[in-house]
Amino acid sequence: MANPNPEPPSLEDLLYMLNHVFLTPKLPQEGDTKARRDIALCGFAYNASREFARFLSQSQQQQWSIVSQMLKTLLETTRGLDKDVLVKDILRLGDGEVLVFHIHAQNAALILRRLRDTMVFEAFEVSPTPEAVMGAEGKLICSYPGPAVELPLDVAHELSFVEQLVSFLLHMDVDRLDAEATTTKAGSKVAETRGTTHPRYITQLLVMILYGMGEEAKVNRITKRIADDVCWDNARNPWRRSSLWLVLRVAIQTTADSRNTYKAFMVFFQVELLRLFLDHDLPSELLHAARVKTSRRVNKLGASASSGLLQEVKAVSRAIEQRLQARWSEEQRLQAVSPSYTPDPAAFERDATLSLLESRAYLAKGH
Repeated sequence: MANPNPEPPSLEDLLYMLNHVFLTPKLPQEGDTKARRDIALCGFAYNASREFARFLSQSQQQQWSIVSQMLKTLLETTRGLDKDVLVKDILRLGDGEVLVFHIHAQNAALILRRLRDTMVFEAFEVSPTPEAVMGAEGKLICSYPGPAVELPLDVAHELSFVEQLVSFLLHMDVDRLDAEATTTKAGSKVAETRGTTHPRYITQLLVMILYGMGEEAKVNRITKRIADDVCWDNARNPWRRSSLWLVLRVAIQTTADSRNTYKAFMVFFQVELLRLFLDHDLPSELLHAARVKTSRRVNKLGASASSGLLQEVKAVSRAIEQRLQARWSEEQRLQAVSPSYTPDPAAFERDATLSLLESRAYLAKGH
C-alpha cells in the first residue's frame, strides 16, 4: 500500500525530476533511469494531486479524486507488481475509475477505464525511437492513446479473464522478447540497448486479443508536442526523458475533467518542485531555468488560472528572485574588493636577479 506521507525526495531525486520534468538546457550525457527515481517521481505526483484539490470547486473535486486514486495505484505498481493485488484492483474498479500500468519491458502503457456497463482498454507507446527524436525538427507531435478496445463488463470482470490478463501483464513487464531494438555486430544480430522496444505485444497482440471479445472503443484522443532528447557521451546508454513522466501526463490529462484542470495541476506540480529546489539551494542557473519554464506554463493558462494558484506561483517566484539577487549582490561585493598583495622583501633580490646561463655566446657577439 502506498504511504500517503512518504519521505521528501532526496537531492538526487530532485535533480532527476529537474532534468526530466523541466528538461534543463544542460542534460546528463548517459541514462539515469532507476526504479527508485521513478518511485520518487510518482510519489511526488500523487502527493501533489492531493494538495491540488483545494484549488478546485466542489464539483471538480469529485472527478479529481479519481485522478488521485489512479496515481496512488500507479505508485503502488511502480513500487512492485503483485498478481493478487492487481486482480483485486481491477475487480474493485468503480464506475468512472481508472487504472494505469507502465509496462516497462514493452515500452508501453495500458489504461483501464471502468464505465457504467463496459471496460475500456487503451494502449500506447511511451518512448519514441531515438531516430524519431533526433530526426524531428522541434518537438514530436503524438496522439494519445493509441488503439482502444471496449469490453462488456460481464467479460471484463470475469475472474478467469482478469487473472489471465494480469498474468500476461506481469510477464510483459519483465520479459525481453523479439520486439527489442537490434543491431548487427560481426555478422550477427544482437540487442541494441540504446534503442527502444517496439510496443507491439501490447498495442497489437493484446489489443487484438481483447478486440476478439469486444469492439473498438470511441475515446477522446489528445495531441501532445513531445519534447525529448538523446544525449550520449562516452556512456553505455544515452539519456532519454523519463517514460514514466509521459505515462503520468497522458493518464492525468485524459482523466481530468478538462484541459485547463490538467494545465493548472502541471503548474502546481512545478511550483511544489521549485519550493524544494529552493530548500536544497540549487545553483542559480537551475533555479532560473525552472522558474522560466513554470512561468511559461502559467502564461498558457491565461485567465483560467485561479487566484489561489497564481498567489502560489507569485510567492515562489518572488522567493527565487530574492535568492538570486542576494547571490548576485554577494558576488558583486566580493569582486569589488581588490585582493591585497604585499611582496616579501627577503625574496625581492632573488626574484629580480636574472641568471642567463645559456646566453654567453650571444652576449659575446656584442649585441
